Amino acid sequence: MHYNPLDPSNQPTTPGGQHQQQSSVVKDVVDKQLVELNKLLIAEWRKLPASNVSHSHLDLLHSAHLLHEVAEASNTLLPPSPQQQAQHLLQPHQGIPLNPNVKHVMKSWRTRPLTFVDSLGAWHDVFTWRFQSYRNIVRLIEGAVGGVAEAHQQSQTHPQQATFFLHSLAQSHLHLAGLLRRSNQLDLAVDELNKLHTLPSLHTMDAQTKIYEHVKCLVRMGTSPGTVSSPSPTGMGGCRPDAIYEALEMIEGTQLQFLKKEQIGRLMVSKGILLSKLDK
Repeated sequence: MHYNPLDPSNQPTTPGGQHQQQSSVVKDVVDKQLVELNKLLIAEWRKLPASNVSHSHLDLLHSAHLLHEVAEASNTLLPPSPQQQAQHLLQPHQGIPLNPNVKHVMKSWRTRPLTFVDSLGAWHDVFTWRFQSYRNIVRLIEGAVGGVAEAHQQSQTHPQQATFFLHSLAQSHLHLAGLLRRSNQLDLAVDELNKLHTLPSLHTMDAQTKIYEHVKCLVRMGTSPGTVSSPSPTGMGGCRPDAIYEALEMIEGTQLQFLKKEQIGRLMVSKGILLSKLDK
């Protein structure tokens, strides 16, 4: 029997109503635990000296940041209300009905600035949590439409909604790759960029950023000795000629007509640096 969200009498007995009640219970439990954890963090903060900021202060701030993101993600647990589902029936062109908090959280994470004074481990924890949250949202979409195949069909019907979540996920991978590159964890940065190939689709802007970020990693691998990457098979002062050729191949294979003039200029500068290392 088809569930009609417009009929209030269905709420206590329908699977949708039961799922909403279960989600509400989980949300309440999570909220209570977050309150207790925040109290513990405040108590630990008060034990620290207020005269100077130490690593202990930063560790507590990182924990508070992660708790804040957990609290944000918990707001996405609740399914859309019957009123929101009913509105979706009147406006099906908007895509799959989701809790409005989902988009709010995604926008907050995308626009939240990175603080490069924080440790790489702290940011890795944050991004790992975000990736898990993105996967939960994908499962929500699959459950809302009945499975993976139906979700793919829905993404084709409503590409704007699907693009929003994929863009948010791609941006997180790009941000983490940038942090790894700045920390000279170049092989890890390249691995993170390669994860973008596992996405069902990639926004043009994200693809352009991925190419430039990948080239920057390869340029550093090929021109900077002492980076944290695989050792060079030759004696080029610790540099990797294979990375130089790979970067040149990537630049040559890039379709420049889809890039902006500023992006083309950066790629050409990188190409010049690479060719200078090969004495060409």
